[in-house]
Amino acid sequence: MCVAIYKPKNATVEFDKLQLCSETNPDGMGFAVRVKNKLLVHRQLEDFSSFFKLVNQYQNNQMIIHFRIGTHGVVSRQNCHPFVMNSKSIAFVHNGILSKYAPKLSSKVSDTVMFRKTMLEPLVRKYPEAVFRDKKIIRLLGEAIGSGNKLVLLDHKGNHSIINEDEGTTIKGVWYSNENWRDDLPTWQFGSTWNYGNTGAYQGSKKYNKRSSRFKYNNKRSGYDAVAYDRDYPELETLCELCCQPMQVTPEERAKSYEDICLDCCDEILREQSGQLD
Repeated sequence: MCVAIYKPKNATVEFDKLQLCSETNPDGMGFAVRVKNKLLVHRQLEDFSSFFKLVNQYQNNQMIIHFRIGTHGVVSRQNCHPFVMNSKSIAFVHNGILSKYAPKLSSKVSDTVMFRKTMLEPLVRKYPEAVFRDKKIIRLLGEAIGSGNKLVLLDHKGNHSIINEDEGTTIKGVWYSNENWRDDLPTWQFGSTWNYGNTGAYQGSKKYNKRSSRFKYNNKRSGYDAVAYDRDYPELETLCELCCQPMQVTPEERAKSYEDICLDCCDEILREQSGQLD
């Protein structure tokens, strides 16, 4: 299970706590920080030390942080959080498993990507302030994602919202979506089998190696290992940050790309800015 973090302005995230989060959720990390009424978003797959150096530069700013452990989709930068919406004016991170939005086991995208595409982004585009101010919308979002799931949203104005906030914990002013990363709590004991979700689609054995911090999900029916890596898919397409559709780019172009937005979305943004769209 991932960990999502909300750091208010002037609160401090500590190196040792984030390092534990990274070790127990090793499939990618990222943050979104509000700087001068803009959101800066960074995501990477590994190298926690370099990641913390970036985080440490913004200790006086509002920030959302995420460490991922893959359950759906490949382990790739495109599946790392945070995700952005509404022309990059809103960013969000998620913790949990969204069974209702889970893609096929062979899909390269995560359940969070599918949730953003099918529910959250359409809602935010139509009611960008509601996810921060409307208590009914916030409650409905909590019901939609279900218990055990948490969302943290942050916009460029400094508004933030934590869905299912009471299921997390606050340590020294910083909110964490769970405490599974802590090494000062009793070690979890797992049985030989597990069931997750109402459909029973994901049933199998669950093993936890404390040193590698790796959960393996082995589906009994197909033998499919749900944790895959982008290196296993050299032809992996980059996903557009706005519409989540694949972008046909070469590995060289992908490596150089810092703006993962497809040409159609770029054109739509330009038309919107020029007043050609409502």
